[in-house]
Amino acid sequence: MNAKVKISEQIVPFYSAADVISAYSLALDTTTQIQTLIDRIRKNVVFLISTYKNEVRVNTFDELESLISIARYLSDDFSNTFDVQCEKHQNIVVECDAGDLLEVYSLAHEVHSWLSSTIYEMKVELSAIKKSSTALCDAVFASVENLINIADYLSDNHRNMFKIECEKFEAEWEASKND
Repeated sequence: MNAKVKISEQIVPFYSAADVISAYSLALDTTTQIQTLIDRIRKNVVFLISTYKNEVRVNTFDELESLISIARYLSDDFSNTFDVQCEKHQNIVVECDAGDLLEVYSLAHEVHSWLSSTIYEMKVELSAIKKSSTALCDAVFASVENLINIADYLSDNHRNMFKIECEKFEAEWEASKND
């Protein structure tokens, strides 16, 4: 007589530390991309200030410079956090679950939401500067405006990508708690 043995499939997928490292690395890379653009935006603004200091009021760029500083601080802080977490998980050999990845993607989503908001405010502030600077034509602002638009696009794109991953792992995490 042949006996049939039914082997149940694993319902809850497990992940490795490598998956968590990969998620933190992605968060680090995307934050570093935005950081690079913020640095270029800062250089362009400094150039505008030094080149056209006689044509604009002294404090015209103050708020934009503050927003750039805030964005740079946020990107620095979270780049360091993501980097530390990558290193921390390098020597860990344990199984991880959807909750671990949810944590990474939730943080990355929050970071890019903040960066996206800050960059959008830079865009608004630059528009206000352009309108108030009657002595300068729009072409003077083209380079910094393009960089802000690129940073805005990328930060929105990264935020949306992390939101999708976050929702995916949140659903998986919730399903695993019900089993």
